[in-house]
Amino acid sequence: MAAITAEQLDELVDTDPIRLKDEAIRLLAEVKQLRGYRAELISLHEREELIFGGFICLHCTPDDADDPDDNVYWPCPSLRAVGVTDEEAIALITAHRAAIEEKARRDAEAAKDGGEHRG
Repeated sequence: MAAITAEQLDELVDTDPIRLKDEAIRLLAEVKQLRGYRAELISLHEREELIFGGFICLHCTPDDADDPDDNVYWPCPSLRAVGVTDEEAIALITAHRAAIEEKARRDAEAAKDGGEHRG
């Protein structure tokens, strides 16, 4: 189906509410699909934290990057192109760190509980 313009949507409000509903459903499905592609792209472009701060994109940085200038910083241009902002990048990093800390806490509790039952 061809793309529909904002003006055409406005016209459908008055002339064809059923088609308007169909277009809205189609657009929502497309948005959902694009969000899925965006999430896949974000997961593909893994990051690594540098010792002195900052992150590089493991997907975009060359494997043989000997010079720090060869590093592609994260979020990389590909992620920026799909709208990943600095704020979102910080939120993704913070959530990832929290998940790691939570897993470590659970593992430590499980090890402690397991050790108590053995003794």
